[in-house]
Amino acid sequence: MSSPPTNTSAYAIELDEQRSRQLLEHAIHDGAEISVLPHTRVDGLPVHAVITGCSDEGLLIRPQDVTAADPVSLVSVYCEATIHLEGARFLFSTNIIDVYEEGDDVRLEIAKPAHLHVLQRRRYQRRDLHSKTPVRITPTGCEDRPALEATLLNISTGGLACRTDQSSAETCGTECPVNVEFTVADCAETFHMPAQIRSKIPGASTGQVILSLEFASGTETEAQREKLADALYSNLVGLTGG
Repeated sequence: MSSPPTNTSAYAIELDEQRSRQLLEHAIHDGAEISVLPHTRVDGLPVHAVITGCSDEGLLIRPQDVTAADPVSLVSVYCEATIHLEGARFLFSTNIIDVYEEGDDVRLEIAKPAHLHVLQRRRYQRRDLHSKTPVRITPTGCEDRPALEATLLNISTGGLACRTDQSSAETCGTECPVNVEFTVADCAETFHMPAQIRSKIPGASTGQVILSLEFASGTETEAQREKLADALYSNLVGLTGG
């Protein structure tokens, strides 16, 4: 099997709950900047804010421009959020829980995420992840056939999500055991992991399908999994404390 090209573009790395919690605590302590893009905003412009605190369920943020935010109309709206912290961007989906107004002071409470996603080094917005980071998928027992070509969307040590076309997706059924081959940014390693396709859902564009794959467990994959963890998280040690 040929190796995928080593050139990479933007994709999101999913962080585990512990790393996500540590980063949120760091962002709260530092009063980090945050951009929140409500899906109801027809102009596509995010609400720029700073994090001022937290509750048991949410993050408290203070918009920089209250009039542009139109806070009351945003309650319960689904949003995409980006935390800017020490030169990195951490992404998550959320919704606006409540609005607190005291005179001219307006704060929003947004739902606290269990997981954050971090963009690898190149600076792209989440909605612009038109990456060309390749993933090659070969159903087990079909190694003599051409690999299914897909594009990496997000990844963790437990699995990945990738985008492919409808006809390619139809060659692999849900729960189908496969072998996956891919690279990640800033790492010379080409990863070869056994996996299973857990779900197939329509993509944002007609004819596209999003595949979710779970890496198989077992002693034969642990070395690859440890190398993958090093590649994904090595740049986050300073932010998460390890």
